[in-house]
Amino acid sequence: MSLTRKTVRSAVWLLGSRAWTQVMNLTIGVTLARLLSPADYGLLGMVLVTTGLVGVLADLGL
Repeated sequence: MSLTRKTVRSAVWLLGSRAWTQVMNLTIGVTLARLLSPADYGLLGMVLVTTGLVGVLADLGL
């Protein structure tokens, strides 16, 4: 298999993987928005932002 063919094949798999991840994130977000109260959904948002920031700081080594 040539390098060009491998590169194209890998790019297609990567694109498909990222698209699938976005679809699943949207599905989970809509489901949670329907199941949780507005206050609980807001709390979930704050928790997700906090954990995201902690992850970024951990990656930076702080």
